[in-house]
Amino acid sequence: MSKGDNRIVRRVSVLTIVACFVLIMAFSAYISGHEHFHECTGDDCPICELVSICENTVRAIGTAVIMIAVFSFIAKTTNIIQSDEPVFTVKSLISDKVRLND
Repeated sequence: MSKGDNRIVRRVSVLTIVACFVLIMAFSAYISGHEHFHECTGDDCPICELVSICENTVRAIGTAVIMIAVFSFIAKTTNIIQSDEPVFTVKSLISDKVRLND
């Protein structure tokens, strides 16, 4: 498999995972909002259990997204710190080695 094919497979995989996250979040938020004020039948109410599961799912996915963002930030920051290249460079004619003739 070539490098270009690997990138395409990776992008399709990432887009599939993101689409699943979005659909799960949308479905859970819809169910939580739509069925939150239903007429409860008692302790073993299936709608209450579904709302509870949806709220826990939204909470867990939100926590996972925050953890992924923090991990990505830390990984990117440590990658910048460990590299030998300067992070902030000033572009000038001398750094570009432009010859200034009269």
